[in-house]
Amino acid sequence: MNRNLGEKLLCSNCRSQTLKLNIDEEDGQEILRGEMSCRVCGNVFPIEDGIPIFLDKNIFYFENIKEDVKVNLVDHINQKKMQIRFHHNENAEEENIELELRRPYGQTKLYQYLHHYDMNIAAKTFKDGFQDKELLSFGCGRGMDCEFFWRYGAKVAGLDITYSCLKLARERFKLIGGDVETICCDAEMVPLQDNCYDICYAYDSLHHCPKPYKAIKEMLRIAKEAVIIIEPNSSLIIDLSIKLGTTRLWESSGNYKHYFKIKYLNDFLKENGAKSVVNEFSFYKKFHRQPAWFSLLSKFPFFHAIKIALFMTRKSLGSLSNHCIVIGYK
Repeated sequence: MNRNLGEKLLCSNCRSQTLKLNIDEEDGQEILRGEMSCRVCGNVFPIEDGIPIFLDKNIFYFENIKEDVKVNLVDHINQKKMQIRFHHNENAEEENIELELRRPYGQTKLYQYLHHYDMNIAAKTFKDGFQDKELLSFGCGRGMDCEFFWRYGAKVAGLDITYSCLKLARERFKLIGGDVETICCDAEMVPLQDNCYDICYAYDSLHHCPKPYKAIKEMLRIAKEAVIIIEPNSSLIIDLSIKLGTTRLWESSGNYKHYFKIKYLNDFLKENGAKSVVNEFSFYKKFHRQPAWFSLLSKFPFFHAIKIALFMTRKSLGSLSNHCIVIGYK
């Protein structure tokens, strides 16, 4: 944790900005181990491996989990613990670590194109560019999105509920020679001061939250200039797919999957500080691991045909697409 990040933090319990820093180990400006304690309520937040941890211990250690996912509709603590356990177990697999440290790089051309597809739409749509902007990624996972915007010149930081994901994100940036700040916390209650980042960004992470609009409100509170949201779109096609059973409402990590109604999302952004909103859409299937046949489709003429098909589908379907890319300018 850099000292500059420490100046932006606040107590996740009482929201006080008076945090006392105790350092056990540091390397230049980087605080590797220590703790931050609130002078008002007395809560103590550890710093491990350069990551400040603002999660309640009951969630952080994900113990006593109820295995019935339907419980998560009302027991949001259980849902968060179930998700942490799922991603922690993924991060313990050697093969998965190797993939996540470089994904989507090192994979086929088509895999890389699809994984950056929505982010490229957002980058081309965003009017001000990202050079030297301070960008905070909500639900940054292992740092793939952070690296994308770092390559655009942004100064990146990421928050996530899973500590082991953040460790991999930091390792990822060591491999590429970049800098990333990380915070282990709940996206619905972020320990950061108002207007302390230029841009807040979320890509396929808010739909994991029990209360995604609470997290979006946090994004609007923290961002000075804009929020960028890329999430599943609620459309007639998706509604039909859900009824037919071809689209799941529950994910492997145990969370109910939220689909965002574009009008409601637009209205919410404007009611909570956005002066204008821009919408884009995309329609395609995402793959966490690339299928073997991606190698063939990455070659000419298949790859070029897929690019044209994706563009035509996006333009013709519009709001009927399965992904929405929404930018709210403050």
